[in-house]
Amino acid sequence: MHISPEEYYIFDRVKREIRYGKIEQTGENTYLLTLDIYDPKEAVPWIRTFTGRIISIEGGTEEICRQFRTDTEAMAKLYGEVQA
Repeated sequence: MHISPEEYYIFDRVKREIRYGKIEQTGENTYLLTLDIYDPKEAVPWIRTFTGRIISIEGGTEEICRQFRTDTEAMAKLYGEVQA
């Protein structure tokens, strides 16, 4: 996930709201969000709120990753380019 310095409130929000996981800084403005959950589907709505900041998404099931990419591509068509 990419969080620019002026959006530090996003980092604070993740720290406050994260359940069963952690966030680690991996670069100057880059963070790794790791969730340890039984059902990845439960995290998808929360993860979607970070669209535009997500660099890549891995794990879960291929179905969930594919659906996330499909949803992100549909949003990009409606609203303009969005990174996923």
